[in-house]
Amino acid sequence: MASWSMALLFMAMGVGSLVGSLIIKVVHEASRRGGKTGWLPEDLNAGRYDNFYWLLAGLGAVNLVYFLWCGWAYGEEGKNVEWEDEGERETPMA
Repeated sequence: MASWSMALLFMAMGVGSLVGSLIIKVVHEASRRGGKTGWLPEDLNAGRYDNFYWLLAGLGAVNLVYFLWCGWAYGEEGKNVEWEDEGERETPMA
């Protein structure tokens, strides 16, 4: 069990690293269109890192809303979901 959990942890870290690299690549290419200086140039003083961090904050806010929705939708069984056929529900044993 420990090896599975460690494998899942490292897989999630690897996927997160790839997604982070993809976000940086897309922002770098999209912000340089039209011959302008991009948001993430080599010269730190010429860049617009504030815009990049606002983008990351926006993505984090979207992720938070999605997390809250998933937590509500898959919360305590039977409270947030309307059952199609009430007769098929199992009754809890006391």
